[in-house]
Amino acid sequence: MREAYLRLPRRSLLALALTAAAGAASGCTRPRWAGGVGPVLTVRDATLRWQGRAVQALGGNIWQLQDYFCPGAPPFTAGGATWYPVNPGPKSHALDILKTAAAYGLNVMRIIAGGWNPAWLHYWQTNPTAWWQGHDEMMDAAASAGIHLIPSLVWHALPFSVATGETDAQAFTPGSRGNALMLEFAKQYVGHYRDHPAVLMWEVGNEWNLQTGRGGSKEFFATVAQLDAFLARMVDTIRSVDPNHLTTSGSASPAVGTGPGAGISLDQQREAFIAINRHVDVACVHVYPDTQLLTAEGVGLYLRTMAEAARSELKKPLIVGEFGESYIQDPRATFVRQVLDTWSAGTFPVALVWSWMAASNSGPGQLSLSIDPTLRPAIADLFKSYATKHPWPPSVGG
Repeated sequence: MREAYLRLPRRSLLALALTAAAGAASGCTRPRWAGGVGPVLTVRDATLRWQGRAVQALGGNIWQLQDYFCPGAPPFTAGGATWYPVNPGPKSHALDILKTAAAYGLNVMRIIAGGWNPAWLHYWQTNPTAWWQGHDEMMDAAASAGIHLIPSLVWHALPFSVATGETDAQAFTPGSRGNALMLEFAKQYVGHYRDHPAVLMWEVGNEWNLQTGRGGSKEFFATVAQLDAFLARMVDTIRSVDPNHLTTSGSASPAVGTGPGAGISLDQQREAFIAINRHVDVACVHVYPDTQLLTAEGVGLYLRTMAEAARSELKKPLIVGEFGESYIQDPRATFVRQVLDTWSAGTFPVALVWSWMAASNSGPGQLSLSIDPTLRPAIADLFKSYATKHPWPPSVGG
């Protein structure tokens, strides 16, 4: 997801530790579903499989899903700024979003595990019982609706840097308080839900490659080597508590080292794609219309090239974790149709549109990218027609 994050003054007044209360709420309490996980995804011959069969699933992103289930989070003040968690609506609305997705054949959803807003992380630290209860309800609701979830564990550095008074880059630096808090959160979240039937796979984080070696003010990693090392560490952390579920990167296009004026040839993209998907089990890319390489005419070639690189060089499958376009600018969804055609041809197994039924209080940019049967029935029906061609098991409870 392309978002602009507000840069705020920081001061080291909070130095919040790795809270023992949160640890007791998750890591030390045996969830009721422990040991009850059903069939999980595997990779064989660079093919994503479920119960031995090749997977071909269509789904989307519900980026604010956890917000519906944690409405009690209070505002959080740090570094001279106050963060207000936005409640997108009642839980009943979230249940309708999930059930409608399943009815349209979109039964894989990518979500933010803990929210990008620092107030949500603070809620996890200060009221872990309510925080975990809300997330338990979210997971159960998804399973009941027949929705498989891909939680993105670290969407942004912001919650961890605000919590500790460090910079975003420091939060990704080994030895920092923010980094330790980040790894602890991921370990607790994965450990708590590793047996939950709604979990499909784990994503390490959202589009970290776009914050690497590009010279921007939001840069997380100065070099690709630093990104590579932290990806490896995150994957090791996930596997240390959950050896059963696969991992994916959440990486995007354009790849690291490219940007305005830097050149984005297909060969450069391929090399960078390989470099940032080495450690995970399932390669990932996000695609949106771009004036240079990613056009409606060129996105099919781009995705075929990356899928071939994943198979031949990495020996793993590719998923498209985000794709979309503004349905206001192009109501025919020309770019999206090309991605769907490439997916339908079996080029890659999972395609997740950005986004599915965004909350009504979302910004104009989010709403322009949202698929909602009540607002854009023709686009929703388009997705349903593709999903119907390649149905996937609708139940995650058995």
